[in-house]
Amino acid sequence: MFKLSHFKERQTPTQEKKNDFTNIIQQAKNKELLNDIKVNRNEIQSKMHQSMMNKNIALSIYSPLLVQTLIYLLVSFILSILIFQKLQLGSFYEELSDAESVISNLQRQVKQQVIQNVSVEKNCSKSLGYIPGTDKGCVCPNMQTSNSWCQSPCKDVKNIPSFKFYKFQNQQLCISYKEQNGTNQIKFVDNGGVKVGSKQFILYRDEDNDEGEFYKFVIAPGKPCFNPKRGQVKKSQLSYPFMEIEYIGCDEYGSYNSSAVEIGKISHGQLVDENDVDKSQYPFWEKYFKDDDDMYLYLLRKHFVDQAHECQDAFDYPFKEAYGSCLLIQVTQLIVCYFGFIFFGLGAIFMIGALLLKKAPKIKNKVTLKTPLPQVMEKSIILLGITMSICVLFTQIIYQYGVGNELGLSTSAQYSGKLLQKPCFKSNGILKAVTMINTVIKDCTNDIYIPVMIWDIFAVLHLIIGYFTIRKIIEKS
Repeated sequence: MFKLSHFKERQTPTQEKKNDFTNIIQQAKNKELLNDIKVNRNEIQSKMHQSMMNKNIALSIYSPLLVQTLIYLLVSFILSILIFQKLQLGSFYEELSDAESVISNLQRQVKQQVIQNVSVEKNCSKSLGYIPGTDKGCVCPNMQTSNSWCQSPCKDVKNIPSFKFYKFQNQQLCISYKEQNGTNQIKFVDNGGVKVGSKQFILYRDEDNDEGEFYKFVIAPGKPCFNPKRGQVKKSQLSYPFMEIEYIGCDEYGSYNSSAVEIGKISHGQLVDENDVDKSQYPFWEKYFKDDDDMYLYLLRKHFVDQAHECQDAFDYPFKEAYGSCLLIQVTQLIVCYFGFIFFGLGAIFMIGALLLKKAPKIKNKVTLKTPLPQVMEKSIILLGITMSICVLFTQIIYQYGVGNELGLSTSAQYSGKLLQKPCFKSNGILKAVTMINTVIKDCTNDIYIPVMIWDIFAVLHLIIGYFTIRKIIEKS
């Protein structure tokens, strides 16, 4: 007896032929699909290869500009070192500032009135001298100082204005002035003169004497210095910190010497007491001001200045403007030097990074940026070169302004040269100050002129060549 299931499994010859035909068709379709996959895979590989070729082409286009930029950054680095070594910010500030103070003091003196007559009267408001004002600072009991925040037991020094003296040996001098033709001679007498302490004197004018006219009285521990920022050393050798005048002795420009006539002497303690000085304004007064320090009353003459047109024209020139112009040039050159150091360092880092990434496929495969990281670094190097060139050209504009403006270094050097050619002064100290101004003004730019000009040329060439290279890149893309 046949099982039903066995009967169902049996097929006719016609059905078997039909199944074989179906299998053949299915196999044909599978082969066709496989061929399609192979074709698609070849197309994908071809596109990937073409993409890589395009990237290689792009890098080969950038490489000339990249090499040019790296060379320019290296040149900038070398020139930055040369300029940096020749900058003289610290030394030029002190040298030019002190010399300019001497000349400015002389310029003020020339414009002052001259003394016509002197008398002794009560309640006269003519100043005979002063305690210099102070800047802000901090003074400690051990006489150490600081410009920063004060902590106990140290005390703050405030911005104290100068305190004028109106009395000397309990006497007040009344002084009358005139524009010109004042007194130029002094004679000490036993009777009938202006009495100050134990001395008596008479002022008069001698037309045959070419000595300078008297123009003011001053109280000081010694003959005043040409540089108004300095004063003669006191007997105690102490100088209160943060004062406008440092009593540490005159500098190389010297003092009035024969142009200062001593009228009298008094102790510092007596001078302070009779003028009612408020000592409480000065923290630790007793440590810096000694009562037994000698103070002198001097009568000062005006310095000789040649009246020739060349001297007068040059003498009126504001030499303090030369300091501003020189400082502007030196500071901007210092800044661009720092840019040269920084940009070269960044360029080297980016270049090394790009080379390492190209040689490290594992690192490249992990980067998912739309633009490959090596290309980002290479483009950053090119951007650094462009920025460096712009900075250099900008500082060149400032350089030319500092040299060539109406009150620039060129004009200052011209006028200081005129004062030396005549010469317009008899005092060696003033001649030294004018010489110093002339020298510092020239040194401000002379030492850095050649590297600055070379840097400017390289900056212009880099921008021009870079412009045409970028145009080629745009046209090919």
